Amino acid sequence: EDEGYTCWWWVSWNGPYLFHSQVYNIGSMTSLQDASMGVNVSHGCVRLYIDNAKWLYDNIPSGTKVFVY
Repeated sequence: EDEGYTCWWWVSWNGPYLFHSQVYNIGSMTSLQDASMGVNVSHGCVRLYIDNAKWLYDNIPSGTKVFVY
């Protein structure tokens, strides 16, 4: 939770950058605050649908290399 919203299932890469869910209202997993996908709306994070964010959280080991193109 941060500044009036929640991002679920975040995984950090390269310092402050994250893979995380879309932006939800505080504490909710169903009430989207910002459903933006595929557009530049952050400072480097990658937004994912909540099921995909959970999959990464559950399956990607710490230290996995991330390549951005």
